[in-house]
Amino acid sequence: MGWVSDLKIYNAPHDPHGMIIDETYLKTPADCEHAAVYYYVCLGCGESSQETYEYGAPLGHEFTETVVAPTCEADGYTQHTCSRCDYNYRDQFTEATGHQYQTVKTAPTCTAAGYTTHTCAVCGQSYVDSIVEALGHTYEDVVTAPTHDKMGYTTHTCKTCGVSYVDSYTEALGHSYTQTVTKEPTCTEEGVITFTCDCGESYTEAIPMREHSYEAVVTEPTCEEMGYTTYTCKDCGHSYVGDYQNPKGHDYASVVTEPTCVTMGYTTYTCKDCGHSYMADYVDALWATIMRKPSMHPPAPPMVTRNMCARPAATPTSATYRMPWATATSW
Repeated sequence: MGWVSDLKIYNAPHDPHGMIIDETYLKTPADCEHAAVYYYVCLGCGESSQETYEYGAPLGHEFTETVVAPTCEADGYTQHTCSRCDYNYRDQFTEATGHQYQTVKTAPTCTAAGYTTHTCAVCGQSYVDSIVEALGHTYEDVVTAPTHDKMGYTTHTCKTCGVSYVDSYTEALGHSYTQTVTKEPTCTEEGVITFTCDCGESYTEAIPMREHSYEAVVTEPTCEEMGYTTYTCKDCGHSYVGDYQNPKGHDYASVVTEPTCVTMGYTTYTCKDCGHSYMADYVDALWATIMRKPSMHPPAPPMVTRNMCARPAATPTSATYRMPWATATSW
């Protein structure tokens, strides 16, 4: 590339060490500790070189400060930190304050060791020392004797802490019962027998009801009614009827009444046991026949001949008389 002078074209020589401050030729920007670095460039043709140069000054650090107070175990200091590059450093150190311990003693127990606890009142850090062995239990023994229904045993109780355990078991004695009838059984209710131990324990069992003690009364059958036996318990009065017998039936004796001339005959049957009676076997009365005379013609009244008595021991007699009610047509 050239430039014009006095109407003549001038070609500048190639110089790769020209400096143009522009981002086009910037290699690295300036930071806290380094200046900006640019590539050299030929001012004639604009070609950049691989050679570099620094231009300007470093930016320098921009620190922020943080004061860290000392603790029981760590020193205090001031922390300086660059806001651009995170470079940091510390200064203005102050010594650690040290722990401020408070002491608490824990006495030993039967099962746990004793010790002293040191605790810092500032930070809470602690440690333990002055350890003392556990005391161990101091037992007192109480023997519980067996009862009728519970086992016996020995209770070991520590008089210091109260912990306890049980051993040396013995079998229960068992009950020794006596029995008493507290309610006699009857025909209608169960009885009660009570079993009582000398320890006061008791229980009851039922006694079965007794059988009824029946007395029998026989009612004989009659001619018309059945017989039976009434069973009545002499203890409770309960009764029932059984052993039925059929009625005997009547045992009749008969008396014959002969017919007479004007009355019928019959037989009277009378029961020999109960007196019941009835009549049967009737026989007509002995009045004879009415006879009609052949010589008579109506309208004359008929003539009737009637035996006056027909008993075998008597001599029959007869009478003839006119029947006023008779007519010819009635014969």
